[in-house]
Amino acid sequence: MDKDTLKRKIRELKKREIEIRTEYGQMPIRPFILVWDAFFTEKGQYSLESLSHMDAIERKSVFEDFFFSVYIKHYKEIGLPVSNLFDPSLLQMFGLPQGATMQDVKERFRLLAHKYHPDKGGDIDVFRAFLEVYEKLKSD
Repeated sequence: MDKDTLKRKIRELKKREIEIRTEYGQMPIRPFILVWDAFFTEKGQYSLESLSHMDAIERKSVFEDFFFSVYIKHYKEIGLPVSNLFDPSLLQMFGLPQGATMQDVKERFRLLAHKYHPDKGGDIDVFRAFLEVYEKLKSD
């Protein structure tokens, strides 16, 4: 995908988030932080350059993660329960798909903890990072 087409697509994603999270796409009066900013700005996870180097399947996965995050944020804002939904970026760190259950998270954490635990010869920094992600997933 060329960069101009990709720019239009990313702008369209921003418009869709505003429509989803607001009534009729009107920006609210209260402070409003877009999920889009965490994904597609200069400080976000995915730059225009990195997206342009991805194949269509990888970009589709990024866009799916984006919409999943938008809906989780929206559901939390309007008070709907999201107890069985997890942040896709955290699941991705564990190598789990979006629909993973808490049981899947526990099993993957045990496997990773066994592999990276310092007592088993693993890297302490990697182990701590996985432990932090696990704690975040448990608290959601």
